[in-house]
Amino acid sequence: EWQPEQLLVGLPVMPDGQAHPFAPRCERFARQLEGRFGLPVTLADERYTSALAPGAMGDVGKDAEAAAILLQSYLYGPIDSA
Repeated sequence: EWQPEQLLVGLPVMPDGQAHPFAPRCERFARQLEGRFGLPVTLADERYTSALAPGAMGDVGKDAEAAAILLQSYLYGPIDSA
C-alpha cells in the first residue's frame, strides 16, 4: 500500500526570483494538504519545469513531465537543460 512520508508542491516563481501571483494559492494548497493528511509538505521552486518538459504526450503529458522534473530536481538537484 502507498505510504507517503512527505508531499511536494511546486511553487511558481518568476524568472527574476520574485513570487509569482499564483504563489499564495500554492502555499494555501500546501497548508491544506498538510492539515488533511498530517504529512510534512515541502514547497519547491518550479521555475522552468514546464519549459524543460518535452511535451511528447500532449498538454496533460507535459504537466506530468514537468511534475517529474520538479521531483527529480528536488531529490537530485537541478536538471541540466543542455
